[in-house]
Amino acid sequence: MKRAIQSLLLLIVFITPAVSLHAAVAPGTSRAEVRRELSRYFANIADNSPTVLGRLAKSPETMAAVQKRIATMSDQELDGFQKLMAAAPDWKVAPEMFAKAFPPEVLGQVQRVGTDYVSRVPRGEEMKDDVQTLA
Repeated sequence: MKRAIQSLLLLIVFITPAVSLHAAVAPGTSRAEVRRELSRYFANIADNSPTVLGRLAKSPETMAAVQKRIATMSDQELDGFQKLMAAAPDWKVAPEMFAKAFPPEVLGQVQRVGTDYVSRVPRGEEMKDDVQTLA
C-alpha cells in the first residue's frame, strides 16, 4: 500500500509542472472516466513509464494495491486529479519526459535515494536519526 501511495504521489509530482502537448482527459470528464484513465495507466505502467514507474509492474501486490487505491478514491481526490489532468493533458508521458531530461547517473541516484528513504521510513530510522542529531 505504501508503494501505491508513493506512486500516486510521484504521479502528482510529475503532473503538476508538465507542459501541455495533447489532450488525454478533457475538462468536464466524469469522475468515472478519471478513475478509468488512472486505472488503465497503472495497469500498463511497464509500457507507459518504463524508466520512472515501470518497476511497479514487477510487484503484483503493489499493482493490486494501486488499483485498490484508485477504486477507493474519494470524490474530492478524483476532482483533484481531474483538475491536474486538465491542466497537464500530457500527464501520461510526463514522467518519461522528465526522466529523459536528466543523465542516467542522476536518475539512478534519485532512485537510490528514494529506495533508501522508503526502506528506512517504516522502521522509523529517519526520525531516530533526526532526534539523535538534535540531541
